[in-house]
Formats: sequence, C-alpha cells, structure tokens
Amino acid sequence: MAKLSQIRALLQRASQASAGELRFRAGQEFHKRSDGLLYRLGWLGTPSGEAEHGRRSSSGGSFFFSAADLPLLAEIAQTRFPEECRATIQRADRTAAHRFDLLGYENLDLGDEIDWHSDPVHGKRSPEKLWYRIPYLDFDTVGDSKIVWELNRHQHFVTLGRAYQLTRDETYAREFVSQVRHWRKKNPYPVGINWTSSLEVAFRSLSWLWARELFADSPLVSDEFRSELVAGLCQNARYIERNLSVYFSANTHLLGEGVALFFVGVLCPELRAASRWRERGWSIILDAARQQVRPDGGYFEQSTYYHVYALDFFVHSRILGARNRVQIPAEFDKTIIRMLEYLAALGTAGPPARFGDDDGGRVFDPSRTRAEHLLDPLSTGAVLFRRPDFRAVAGSLREETLWLLGPESAGDFDRLPKVSPPSVSHAFPDTGTYILASKGLSLAFDAGPLGSGRGGHGHADALSLCLCADGALLLGDPGTGTYTGSKEIRDDFRSTRAHSTLSLDGLDQAEVVNPFAWDRFPQVTVERWLDGETFSLIEASHDGYLRFAQPVRHRRLVYFAKGRFFLVIDSAEGAGEHRLEINWRLPAAPPDLDESHRSVAKSGSAGLALIPTEDSGWTAELAAGRWSDSYGSESSRPLLRCRAKANLPAEYATLLVPRVTQRTALGVLQRRTGNRAGVRGFEYVVGGERHLWVLADSQEWQLGEFRSDANFAYCAQDAGGRIANLVLCGASFFTVAGANFLHADSRQAQLEYRLIDGGAEVFPAHVAQASSAALPADELAAASAAAPHTPDGAS
Repeated sequence: MAKLSQIRALLQRASQASAGELRFRAGQEFHKRSDGLLYRLGWLGTPSGEAEHGRRSSSGGSFFFSAADLPLLAEIAQTRFPEECRATIQRADRTAAHRFDLLGYENLDLGDEIDWHSDPVHGKRSPEKLWYRIPYLDFDTVGDSKIVWELNRHQHFVTLGRAYQLTRDETYAREFVSQVRHWRKKNPYPVGINWTSSLEVAFRSLSWLWARELFADSPLVSDEFRSELVAGLCQNARYIERNLSVYFSANTHLLGEGVALFFVGVLCPELRAASRWRERGWSIILDAARQQVRPDGGYFEQSTYYHVYALDFFVHSRILGARNRVQIPAEFDKTIIRMLEYLAALGTAGPPARFGDDDGGRVFDPSRTRAEHLLDPLSTGAVLFRRPDFRAVAGSLREETLWLLGPESAGDFDRLPKVSPPSVSHAFPDTGTYILASKGLSLAFDAGPLGSGRGGHGHADALSLCLCADGALLLGDPGTGTYTGSKEIRDDFRSTRAHSTLSLDGLDQAEVVNPFAWDRFPQVTVERWLDGETFSLIEASHDGYLRFAQPVRHRRLVYFAKGRFFLVIDSAEGAGEHRLEINWRLPAAPPDLDESHRSVAKSGSAGLALIPTEDSGWTAELAAGRWSDSYGSESSRPLLRCRAKANLPAEYATLLVPRVTQRTALGVLQRRTGNRAGVRGFEYVVGGERHLWVLADSQEWQLGEFRSDANFAYCAQDAGGRIANLVLCGASFFTVAGANFLHADSRQAQLEYRLIDGGAEVFPAHVAQASSAALPADELAAASAAAPHTPDGAS
C-alpha cells in the first residue's frame, strides 16, 4: 500500500513537471543507475586521466591565502584570537583521538576506527548499498542523517589544518592523510549514505580544498596524496554536476553545489572539466543571488539561519572569484550588501532573531552554531565593502575574516571609523520582517510568509516576536531541535505554541504534511507600519485560522515608545468560544508571578518585565518549554503562558518593559473603555507617570478627559500631569478636558508631540500645531486633572 501511494505521488509530480524537468530528471536517473550497474560489474572506479600528479596548473587557481601568508596568518590569529586558537587546538586534539562535536552533540567517541556510516547519537547504522536505494530521511533505517552527514562533511579537517598552522605539530597532518584515505576506502562511489546528498558532497569538497591549502607546507602531505585528493575532488565534482538539485531543493542545496563546482573548477585547473565546472558553478551562484534573495535582502526560506548560510556561500565565492580575476557583477555585490544590511538590522541590539529552521551547519567553522555567531559575516562584510556600520554591529573582527581576506584584513577592520550600532527601526516588507529599534533596544516582528515552496524550513510563527536589549536576548525563538530524529520534537519546535504569538484551540496556523512541508499556509497582511520620532508601530494580521468551522483572524499591534517599552495588543476576531493562548518564550528563568501576573525575567544583567492586562478571564502561569540553542541540543527554558477560554471577539494586551530588574518598579496594566462601542484603551501608571493607549475607528471619541478622532492614540503624562508625549494616527485633533491641545487642518497618518526642556516639538511641524504648548505647566496639569480617570465602562 505504501509503495502504491509513492507511485501515485510520483505520477502526480510527473504530470505537473515541465518537459525540461522531465528530461533533466531522466538524465539523472540514467546516470545514477548506469553508475550502479558499472559498479556491480566492477567497471566503475575513480575517474582517471583527469590530472597529472595532482599538481596545480601554472595558470590561475589562487586560494584565499598563499602558502607564504600562512606564518603571518597564524601569528595574527594567535595575537587577535587567543581563546579561539586554544579552542581550535583542543578540538583538533579531540579529532585526532576520534572524538567529535557534531552539531549540538559534543565529545562523541567514534572509537579507534571511524565508522563513517553510523549515527553515534542514536546507535543506528545506514546500510552500505547503492546510494539511491538508501531512504536517508527514514530515522528507523539510518538514524538522524544530519548527524552522519555532519561528520562526513570533513570540516574537522579545516580544524586540523588551522591547528597545524598554529603549532606545526605533524600529528594533525598525519591524521588528515589517514582519515582521507580511510574514508575513500570505506565510501567507494556509488555506495553508502554519504553519496545520497549532493550538498554533502559539496561540503566535503570544500573541506578538502581548505585542508589542502592549510597543509600545503607539511612534509607528510606528499605529491602522491595530493594526486589522490585531486582525483577524489574530480569524482565529487562529476557526481555533483550530474545530481544538481535544480528541481528538488533549489535553495541552499543548489547554491552549495554550485559553490563546490566553482571552487573545484577554479582551484583545480589541471582537471579537464575544470573550466566547465567553474562556469556552471558561477552561473548557479549568480542565479541564486537573483532568485533566492528577496528585494529587501532577506533570504526566501524565511529562516535567519539559512539567510546566514546563503550569505556565507555568496561571500566566500565572491572573494575567491575576485582573487581569480572573475568578473563580479555590480548587482551581485548589491545583493550581498542588502543581505548584510538585513542581518545588521536583526542584530543591532543583540543576537539576531532565529526565525525558521536552525540548520546547525556553517560554511567555515561548524562550531559557531549559536545565535550570537550568526553575526560573523558582518565582520567580513565590513572589510570587504568598507562599512563602519557593519563593524559596529559585528563588534569585533572574526577569525574567519582573517582567513578569507588575508593578513591585511585585521588592519583594514581596525581602520574603519568607530561608530555606534544603528538604533533605528527598519521595515523589510518583502521578507515580512519589521525591526522596532532605538537606543540599544530591538524587537523583531515576523509578518512574513511561512516559507518558500512547501515551507520546508519555515515555522508556523506568524506575528511572533523576539526582543533584545543591550546585547542580551530577552524574548527568543526556541530553535529547531531536530529534523528527522523525532516527529514529535520536530513538530513541537516549529509549532505556533512554541513561539511568542497567539494560538487558538491548541492548533497551528498551518497544517503539517511532513517534516519538510506544510499545507494551507497563513497569509499575513500588514495593515500599518509607522515610524516616527518618538515611536514605531506595526499592525498585522493573518488568516491561518479562517480554515476553522468558526473562522478567526488573529491581529497583533505592537507600539514601541522609543527607549521605553512595547505594548502588544492581540485580537482574535471572529465568533464562538475558543481557547486562546500566548506563550512568551524566555531565555532565562524568571521569579514567581505576583498577584497581578507580573513577572521579571533576567538575561545576564538585562531584565524584562512582562505585564499582562488585569483581566479576570485570563490566567497566567510559568511553565517549562523545549529550547534548542543549536541543532541537536535541547534544554528546558521557562515561558509565561497566558490563557483564556473566551467568546470572540476577544482582545488582550501585554506590556514588555526592558531594563527592569525587580517587580517593585512596575505598575499595573488595566483596560479602559470609551464613550461608545469600539473605543477601548489600556492604561499603565508607574512612578507617577500615566500612559494611555486608545484604539478606535475613525469617528470622534472620548475616553476620560481626552477627545480625538484618531484611530490610534498614545498619551504619556509625567508626574506633574503634563503631557510629555502624544502620538496620534489618522487624526486631525486632540483635546484635554475640552481644551484644544493638538490640531491639524486635515487628518494625518501620524502626528507627534514631545515635551522638551524649554518648550515642545511637534511632528510634522508644517501641518500641525500644539495649542496648549504655550500654556503654563500648572494650567495644563490643572486641565488634565479637571476630568479624572474613568473606570471601565464609563464615558
């Protein structure tokens, strides 16, 4: 029955494929099955006659650094990165003892003889048969294929090579030669799981090329061995070329495969097919830059990790191409710069939000897999494009930059002007990422699609939030955990309830099909994005719950009083009774809740207060949830769970207050209602200050002493009762106790008033006037006090 359903699925896909795709796939089937037949007949071996002694051609083939650069690179690395160098040597020593860190799994002992086909974490071993007959996503058959592949990417060879340059210890060179020869003996093409993915063969090829250069001056790396290595690279490139992921995974898979073809073509010019591989690889890279990167610079997989993954591939290829006189299109550089700008905006106040899947792999150093490591490309981008702002967000030079751009890159980085990280809000409408930022605070709002294609690396996290303050993560994305190790874990990490957004009836915003596919994607609509002098505001909704028998739309509004706090208002628009739940995902344990459900979570020296609306229909409790700092690791982290069973429509607000370390400094968030249906507000009083947010339609309204025609208003009063800050959206006037305070000749998308020393400011000044700005402070305070605060339900 299972085989019959598979055949039906294949026939359906074939009926939808173009003639070009059918020809391409038919060619791939012919090559792999003919290679399998030749292998069984004993007629298939390593391609011969492709290279002479594995020596470099005299025309071209320049790596990122030359052999003459190596002593100086090692010296600078030890001076600039002493801790990293010590860690590299320690990892190399463990590698020589066959103990490996793979993804989030640390110090795995693989024994005296490495079994290249096993998953050492789950104790499973892949069968040694023709690669296209191995179900590499079947956990019961092979274990977690990502763990197997991570070992067989051979990126630990680069670690051995760096350690060799730092110590000149030939133990590392001996281990490199031994492992390569052992691997090739145990993995004859086309047998085994390590030939099932073209991307994995591509990574292995890149590792071999890096290691060849890092061991260039070792006497243990003979010409004979170099010839073997080049023959292996030739076989890898031949395989990649015949099995490109053009119609299967035309994302980072295809991009990585193109990068490997380009690298082998450039760096092994003695191979007969080198020029073809170079051109084909470069074409794939440029096509990927055009097709896989959105106009605003975000990567189309809707995953921060994959954004960095692709960016690394582009940057490495761009640098190698320039060193080998490849013409770099201006548009390619612009794409890389846009990707760097997107990453810099995400990381302006701390680790970038990890929206979507965490793959666990890196192009240069596989140990740098945590959120804070995702800013690494900004160091190289700062030097490559002379961008002080990239340097500011990166914070410091990365070792990777040194190896990619040579000894002079350290000085180039240092000579860039020192500037502060940009503290401005950013909108990336194509990717759907909105950054509300100011003065060391940054909130990332996910208003983008679930993902590309079938959403293989996207999560059901529409309208979710991540928050950083002063370099610390305060609200985060819990990560990924695994791809194939456990369906329950895979589905849990990418579920709606795993993210800081609203879930209904315990269901996801989309429907799970398999570990790499979703159905019935939610469509996100951004209704409003405003960024002013004193505030940023984003309002968006999604239709993921319209598929219910009683359809529901989730709407979320976030108001940022710059430098202060964020008000998050969630609305469930629909009918009928539903279970509503918001899980605020915290990276560190908060204390117990108080009677008002207020909580303070700490992350390092930073603190975050979560203040839900006082509402008898909602409950709040501290709970534990899954968290994964990197693929393969899992721990328990706290969450603040706010829940209600309510008849819709329903609305709930939460105030997020960064830089608070104790509850005694907090106020209470209360609901307020206006003079008619549809006019509602939320009030927060703390330390003598009063903050009021009002939502309404576009008709005139009154709430307490305030009257306006704004559809959104924020009013902040200081301890003396003076209005210190006023923001109006879609408004023409605002009065206080009958006195005209701010007015314009016509409705404006946004109006702002700010009290400053010696007077006040109005934005935009050319369309609005603050009539009360000239009033003495005591008169304004008296006018405000003339109409006291109204209780719920009063007009």
